[in-house]
Amino acid sequence: MLLAASCRQRRGQARQQHVRRSENRPLDRRAPVENSEQHREHLASASHYNAITDGTDVALSQNSNADDNHVEHPPQASETLADAHPQAEHRAAAAPRRLFPFHLQDIAGGLERVLARNRASLALLVAYCSFFWRIYEDVGKLGSMPPGAVPTPLSGSALLDPSVVEPLTRASVLSSSRLVAPDTSGRARVRNGLRKEKSEQSSPEGAARQDEIDDPIRQLENALRLVATSSDPVHRARLSSEAYVALGRLHSAQGRYYEMLHAMALALRASADAGDTEAVPDLHVAFGHLELKHHRYYAAGTRFEDALQIGGSSRFENSTRVEALAGLGWASLMQSKLAAAGAHFSEAVAGLSVVDALTSRAYGCRTRLDGLDGVRTLSLAGLAITKVAARSGLSITTRSASDLLDCAATLFQGLPKALQESHIWHALGLARYVTTDSSASLATQQATTWRYHWRATDQASCADAADLPSCSHIVLHLGLLDFNRGNTSLGMTRVESLLNRTAEIQLEAAEWLIRFARAHLWTPSGSDFAAFIFGRAEPLLSSEGDARRARHLAEHGRILLQCRDRPSHFNSALMQLSRAREIVERTGVGWPEAEVGALYSSMGAAQMQAGKIDEAVESFEKAIEYRRLVTTAGDVGSQKLLLLSYSNLAAARIEVAGARPERWRLAFASLEDGRRIVREAGLSPSDVVVEALEASFRNAMRLAHRRGVLATCPGPLDALLYGLQSPRDSNCIRS
Repeated sequence: MLLAASCRQRRGQARQQHVRRSENRPLDRRAPVENSEQHREHLASASHYNAITDGTDVALSQNSNADDNHVEHPPQASETLADAHPQAEHRAAAAPRRLFPFHLQDIAGGLERVLARNRASLALLVAYCSFFWRIYEDVGKLGSMPPGAVPTPLSGSALLDPSVVEPLTRASVLSSSRLVAPDTSGRARVRNGLRKEKSEQSSPEGAARQDEIDDPIRQLENALRLVATSSDPVHRARLSSEAYVALGRLHSAQGRYYEMLHAMALALRASADAGDTEAVPDLHVAFGHLELKHHRYYAAGTRFEDALQIGGSSRFENSTRVEALAGLGWASLMQSKLAAAGAHFSEAVAGLSVVDALTSRAYGCRTRLDGLDGVRTLSLAGLAITKVAARSGLSITTRSASDLLDCAATLFQGLPKALQESHIWHALGLARYVTTDSSASLATQQATTWRYHWRATDQASCADAADLPSCSHIVLHLGLLDFNRGNTSLGMTRVESLLNRTAEIQLEAAEWLIRFARAHLWTPSGSDFAAFIFGRAEPLLSSEGDARRARHLAEHGRILLQCRDRPSHFNSALMQLSRAREIVERTGVGWPEAEVGALYSSMGAAQMQAGKIDEAVESFEKAIEYRRLVTTAGDVGSQKLLLLSYSNLAAARIEVAGARPERWRLAFASLEDGRRIVREAGLSPSDVVVEALEASFRNAMRLAHRRGVLATCPGPLDALLYGLQSPRDSNCIRS
């Protein structure tokens, strides 16, 4: 506003000066008189234009009235002078004329007024022009691009290749995202803006799509599809193997065992197809550790054996070999193969140069940080457990199990936390649990065991655990320790917390419970904890069919029979075995004859323990009937099982024989059938089963002789020790 007022003031001053010069200029007598009228019209038009301009300025700024009055004064003065002095017209007409002095100002002023009044329309016009220009450019690009997907430098293989050193910048991502291939409808897909993406994410479809993007398993599967497009077969095989291993670990962490098997099998196939003989043994070792984590001890042993077999014919590093030996030893130990486990652990320790160093604790029990400290710890802990379980010394070293365990713990605790693997902490905890240390109290040993297992994980509970199989190890080990302490309710609560977390994988969780219970039956309180575990796993197998349920019930009954210090478990064992027998007899589950015979043999043992001798005799007769069907000449194993059945039947018949000679004859007939099998099988007299049979035969003969069922007279020593059993005995002595 001040600027406009200043401009108007200067324009008024200029007009006043022009008028004064016109008044002071002498009249030009040479100018024609007829031009005075034209000059008067010209002055009148100029005065009218100034009046219009000054009126507009007053409308725009009402605070400059003084300037407007000053500006309007010159036109009035000019009109007065023109009327009073006719000579001035003649002088003005004689002055030189300018080229368009006022028409350009009219055009500029009009344009300014148009722009001021139509600002919104002008902005819309510019926006529409820009929009249609961009459409025109995009249409021009479509003609220059071939149909189909446009290759970009941001491919999956490039992202997975660790050798690519080109940085991933924002500019490269944006430049590649602008090139979008047309869809099947022929229209170019347009990336949604921020508002569109926000609205889609708020919808259920958008949330599901976002979950799919955030799922690491989906990301790896998409990466594998991109890896398949790589032209280099070796490079493609290496990337595929690494991606499949990562995918297998993710499936394993979620407890999806069979998906993990499939992914690891594909990783092995990819490496084998590429001829990578160095990577295949390492993959077998990694596969074996995943099997151990899922409590598949037999399958883990086969994986480690494959690693040793494949590595024996190729360039095999010592680190991979000793790791496979240690893993194979642990798998054998969990299957109660103590001799094989001790041999594998001994070979692993010998390959780690620990045997001679064990005599020097300062060297043999220190951390070396060569990548093998974990394998050393696992091997030493396994040796300690094997010595305790076998109750005998091993030829590898003369040190006690407690010394081996102390060395292993000292070595492993010296490692950085990032290098301390969870399964080795569990191995140390189990070794401490079964090893007796005379220098520490029982409470101290239990506290140390608890601490070892607890350090295997950073999770407070299974409720927020990211790796469910690893969580099962800590829960089951601590539950076993709780049962040993007498706090069975806490152990049950731990197991329930695990099962609440595994509601979607109930069958896999049941396998974890059952396999752990089998592997730790020999440990302190192992049979009690296994009895609870099998009872808790039964509802999880409700959808597995009659055959699977019957096997579970039979195994549960046999475990209860092992709790000999708890007579109440005998009735529970008989109930479980009876339920299994009912399923087998009612539905015909298709069990093999040997398995049915084993069920009836277990039934007879439970009935004997419960005092139901007549029912036990019937069960043993059924067991012999089924085992005869599968016993063949030359099969020593089946012949020994049949021999045991005859021995059990004879023992049951002797229990109910009393003084009835006909029942004693049946008992001796069973023992004679057992002797016949020994002769047919050609078993050695020093065989344990043969020795037990002969001991039973001698005891039966002595009892029959004492009870007078053989029509023989007792000797004087028997009469003195056992007394007279019948009137016939007294008659024999008198005679």
